[in-house]
Amino acid sequence: MQSNKLSEKSNQVDELKKLWIDTFGDTKEYVNSFFDKFYGPDNVIVYKENGKIVSALYMIDYCLKYEGEYYKIMYLYALATDKEYRGKGIMSRLIWKADEVMHNEGYAGAFLIPAEESLYDYYSHFEFTDIIYNKKYTELNNDYVYNSYIECNDSDKVYEIDNNYRNLENARIVLSREQNEFMCRTFIDEGGKIYINSDEDKYIMAGTDESGKKLVIYSTNDYSLYDKTYVKSGLFKRNIEVFTDEFDVSKLLIDKILE
Repeated sequence: MQSNKLSEKSNQVDELKKLWIDTFGDTKEYVNSFFDKFYGPDNVIVYKENGKIVSALYMIDYCLKYEGEYYKIMYLYALATDKEYRGKGIMSRLIWKADEVMHNEGYAGAFLIPAEESLYDYYSHFEFTDIIYNKKYTELNNDYVYNSYIECNDSDKVYEIDNNYRNLENARIVLSREQNEFMCRTFIDEGGKIYINSDEDKYIMAGTDESGKKLVIYSTNDYSLYDKTYVKSGLFKRNIEVFTDEFDVSKLLIDKILE
């Protein structure tokens, strides 16, 4: 007889890491770093079959600034199901369980970043219907950065600059110092570079394109580098018990979120 169990808590770390790597192909270094920084048995929901974890998702706390107020929101991350158990509705149960947590613990909402376009429709079945559009950045010649910025791998400096611009954004996700440090370190480890201008009030996180001649911006607070277009980048589900009025998250900044 099979034994199935849905659980909000799990301390089977090695099993969780294996499921993650098998599903997404991330390096052991990245997964270990994530678990060191963010994992706790209370922020993962798992589904077990015969004692084996076959599906899991992680609930990461973030802070949302909206209309001058700050709210706790949940980021659903690394939604994984063992390939032998897909198509059986297991992940659906996990997502609805996360929804219970969101309401029971007073989160203002939850968001996620679909891995591909087809998943936007899938997540709409769980009431993730508010589409988030991120600003598109202008591609740069290397000379622009070299003439105006210097390379700087100090994550604390990026954190300070970013927070100084917090009041200029109507809707944005505010990273903790630890979240910022993790994102900066991961970005550098994956070959990206961080630049800061001489006045130390602007930063650029960028990598090079295939030609090595253009910089592809991942994140910046230099508004002169924003294109006039937006790209679809995520989905949000609000908790109407917290947000009783109209709530527009279409331009919510999520460019420094775990992906």
